[in-house]
Amino acid sequence: MEVAPLLDAHFPAHGNRRGLSSGGVCAIWLVHILSCADHRLNQVRAWADQLPTTLSSFLPAPLRPTDLTDDRLADVLRALSDDTRWAAKLNQRPRLGSNQQPSAPEADALSN
Repeated sequence: MEVAPLLDAHFPAHGNRRGLSSGGVCAIWLVHILSCADHRLNQVRAWADQLPTTLSSFLPAPLRPTDLTDDRLADVLRALSDDTRWAAKLNQRPRLGSNQQPSAPEADALSN
């Protein structure tokens, strides 16, 4: 789904942060939420510590002890909860003008 690069493009981490990107932090947190049905920030680090091989298979570098701390997750949550940033990003998307027609949908291969 390429969640991490998308979030990194629109919600970059603070310049002083090192290690895993904000998008990477968010992607791991989403995996934790879905696999454990638990959204609590203080549970993510311990969960990730139990899965070093699994997580390292799709991360660009090994996790650092500071990558999934409560404050790092809270920073990501704070950025994602900023309505003005979302509105600015959504307003940048191209829209159909009043004189533009939507393109015709492509025929589904299974519809024949």
